[in-house]
Amino acid sequence: MRVPRPVYYSCVLSMLVAGPVRTPAQPAATRPPAIATPPADKARDFRIPAADASESLVVFSQQARIAVVYIVEHVRGIRTSATEGRLAPRNALERMVAGTPLIVVEDPRTGTLMIKRRPPAGTPPSAAAPAPPKPERNTQPNMSNPRTPSRAGWLSALVALLSTHPVAGQTTGAAPAGGPGEGATTMAVFEVREAPDQGYRSTQSISGSNTVETLRNTPNSISVLNRELMEDLNITNMAELSMYAVTGESDPDSSTTSTISRFTFRGIVSSFALRNGIVWFTPVDSFNIERAEVLRGPSAFLYGEGVATGVFNQVTKAALPTNFVRPSLTVGSFGLLRGELDLNRKLSRNVFARFNLAHQSSDSYIHHARRDFNGFATSVVYTPGAKTKIEVMGEIGRIRETRPTGTLADRYSTTALNGTTTAYTSATGGFTLVPATGRIYDTVGQRLSAGLAVAITDPAIFPKDVNFNGPNSYHNANYDTVALRFEQRVTEKFNVQLMAAWQEIYRQTRTITGSQSGGVYLDTNRLLPDGTPNPYFNELYTEYAVNRARTDEAIFDARLTAVYDLELPFTSQRIVALGTIHNDIRDAYAAIREYNDPSSAFFKGALINANTLEAHRANVTTLNNNLFYRRFYLKDGDGEALTANRPIAGRTAMMADMGGNTGRGVNGDYRTPSYGAGSSGSYFGGRVRSLVGVRKDYFIRSPKNLFWNPVTLEGFMLPESHQPHNHLSKTSRTVGGVIHLAGFLSGYVNYANSVGLSSGTGGSGFVAGTIRGLSYGDGYEFGLRWSALDGRVESNWTYFINNQRNTGAITPTTATLNEMEALFPNFDRTGADTQSTESHGFEIETVTNLTRHWRLILNFGSSELVTVDRLPVSRAFQAEARARGLATPLLDQFILNRPDGTPVAGYTKNRSNLVTNYRFSSGPLKGLSLGGGFQYRDRTYAGNGDLRRTGVSEMIWWPGYTLLNASAGYDAKLWQRSVRFNLTINNVLDKEYRRASGLTGGLWGSPRSFRLSMRTQL
Repeated sequence: MRVPRPVYYSCVLSMLVAGPVRTPAQPAATRPPAIATPPADKARDFRIPAADASESLVVFSQQARIAVVYIVEHVRGIRTSATEGRLAPRNALERMVAGTPLIVVEDPRTGTLMIKRRPPAGTPPSAAAPAPPKPERNTQPNMSNPRTPSRAGWLSALVALLSTHPVAGQTTGAAPAGGPGEGATTMAVFEVREAPDQGYRSTQSISGSNTVETLRNTPNSISVLNRELMEDLNITNMAELSMYAVTGESDPDSSTTSTISRFTFRGIVSSFALRNGIVWFTPVDSFNIERAEVLRGPSAFLYGEGVATGVFNQVTKAALPTNFVRPSLTVGSFGLLRGELDLNRKLSRNVFARFNLAHQSSDSYIHHARRDFNGFATSVVYTPGAKTKIEVMGEIGRIRETRPTGTLADRYSTTALNGTTTAYTSATGGFTLVPATGRIYDTVGQRLSAGLAVAITDPAIFPKDVNFNGPNSYHNANYDTVALRFEQRVTEKFNVQLMAAWQEIYRQTRTITGSQSGGVYLDTNRLLPDGTPNPYFNELYTEYAVNRARTDEAIFDARLTAVYDLELPFTSQRIVALGTIHNDIRDAYAAIREYNDPSSAFFKGALINANTLEAHRANVTTLNNNLFYRRFYLKDGDGEALTANRPIAGRTAMMADMGGNTGRGVNGDYRTPSYGAGSSGSYFGGRVRSLVGVRKDYFIRSPKNLFWNPVTLEGFMLPESHQPHNHLSKTSRTVGGVIHLAGFLSGYVNYANSVGLSSGTGGSGFVAGTIRGLSYGDGYEFGLRWSALDGRVESNWTYFINNQRNTGAITPTTATLNEMEALFPNFDRTGADTQSTESHGFEIETVTNLTRHWRLILNFGSSELVTVDRLPVSRAFQAEARARGLATPLLDQFILNRPDGTPVAGYTKNRSNLVTNYRFSSGPLKGLSLGGGFQYRDRTYAGNGDLRRTGVSEMIWWPGYTLLNASAGYDAKLWQRSVRFNLTINNVLDKEYRRASGLTGGLWGSPRSFRLSMRTQL
């Protein structure tokens, strides 16, 4: 059978197969056409809602486990009937299309079922089917033009090279002429295959059970942010996309030296993300991402790693059996210039290749801040047969970034109120340069002001665009990754998948450090150390030392998944067994800071040339006395001439940061092997679904510390550097179910555990010789999914209860640590205490496609989050002191100001997002689209502080805000090509707002800005 091939529309052969929990896909035929496909008369359980045929036929193929051949453009726009019950596949199919212009035809040789349009009365049987109308919006990979472009430059050469091996006479998306489905792969157990043109609505996910599942059959709350939403919003990275999720927003902390985005789920921060279901620490731009799936709630059974409140899984673009070239260009505010190229080629009948390139450069409204990104990604898919699929993926990224300082904290208001100051000591002072005057002096003995340690939010004191990091600061990252995905259908009911990935990340940072680097102080010194008048008396300043660091990290991940479909008379069970390994290898870590040059006359003391613990500790003290600081008075500004921070010849030198008396932790290598098994089931004709699973995870590490000889510039190990071997384990469980109460209404419930493997042992505890152990948690979810208007409106309502246990707590002040160390011989001041978090709330997410041209997504989340079981070890020391009749005033004050029941810094009670877009399809406005929306954030908890100066801390909240956004698009013809222009304007009203997750740090939100993109398909 040949499918008609007009070049002005896409012709798609849909060999759609199983993805739900209970039944496997049937292999596509690769035998000669005379051999029939598996019989299609075996009765199956069907539960197919009324929907557009382009969607309902996907569901039918998955539930029937047989291939169906049809042309998407011939069926799109036709509404099929709801079908339920145990039926033969052909009978079910005929019920679906009854009363529509569609008919069911069976190939007499192969038994393949085909969907065709019913010919008009009087039309001869041989008459060709009329060509479908040209799609009004072309967004799917299989909607391609097979012509090869001719353009100048390297892009033309690359496209020409990759287009020299197409299959002769090939039709994009169609099966070869040898027979239906020949050469196609049907490994849909592990691969999402969405029906096209669904707007922002996505019906399938792979994040809820490690196999493809329709969302309505999944006992988890999952949000899918698809490619169409990303393009309508002109998204460039995952942090931006997360801002529109009901939860999972990117953490706003810019002061961290990490180059990885952290995401906050339901008020709790997670320090990692997933990519294609495996832990991914590499920075992720959006250029190679097809969709993001936000799995809300704990998920340790599925992925091992995770907090109790959610995980962010990013699904990459894969090579497709079609030809297309999609360039795009985006310009915008603050010097944004971004270009992307998405090129796909079918190199042979069973080899496909996809290449994605991206370049971006952008500045900021904040001085000196900028970001440059270059990325290249490839996916090569080889399908030697219908039962085998091999995909090799690679990505290279280069990030050059200068970050903002972040908002500095008030360290002057207490002094301004009562005159209280403290003296700079050898630990806090050192030689200090004032770049505005070029003067250098020793600050030891000078006075240091005090304040509330709360971020300064008055722009008159600390302007929004100031950045004392300077132009020479950087957070650079190079990353290289390669991944392999192998899928094999062993039998009709048994599938396996092997996923392996290797990441190499090289991070280089040049940042500011020092005990005063995060604050603004008041200069209370009337005289300088030499007795001359201080020209900056009563002026505000900040000061810091320059720090450079390099981290080389290699990460290996592998996951083996085996899936067996068991069919019994009363149930169908998809049994999943998995084994995983995560291996994190820290190849090198080096940090250097600016000191007085040991060869100069300004160096205090002498360094010892010996590889002993005593020499190391003595050298640490000596170097701390020689730290070199730079002081910037706010009235002088942050100009490049002041903040370039170049070493001073003959005076300063960049030398190794010794890492303190215990050395520097360099062997952070760890492994997290695991194994588990679970099952998802179907009962009563699919009306009831279940998911159960159990998994065992291990954390294995033998940490070491490196000591440093600053004279010979050599590192050395000592017996004291070998810390206790860590071997911890945790068992995680999940159990959940779905009940379809009606065709439009489903309910679900789920319980699952979480475990934080990458946080490791949690570090040392306050009791000498103890460790805090793995963080962990659990959670419940109760939800309703309902739909209306034949699926054009879908909504998911979730009530959740989450608990996060054994997480790190705030560290006491130095004075408090000194008090505890003096009283308790078994106290370890290098350790920390713990706390737990409990939260509950609800989330509502609604996605609508009211017409083909109007799409909308609206979400709202509300939660209550409090800390419990705070500081258990500190309280135990307090109780011991009271039993012994010892006074602990500082410890008592520390505990009093941190009671149970307070939230976690960064917690926002209510949040909501709206995105909508309407496209005119006729009339004088044809081709124009208009849209917009809002982002609402309730106030954010920052922490406790004594703002009223009563001696007791109070809860401090940052104000909430609402941002209004607008968008417009237009379809045009340029050089005989369809071109889509898309304009987005964020923060239309130029709202002033702050994004912060604590008392200090954070940033002012971006002012009104725009992005204009141009996308086409060559």
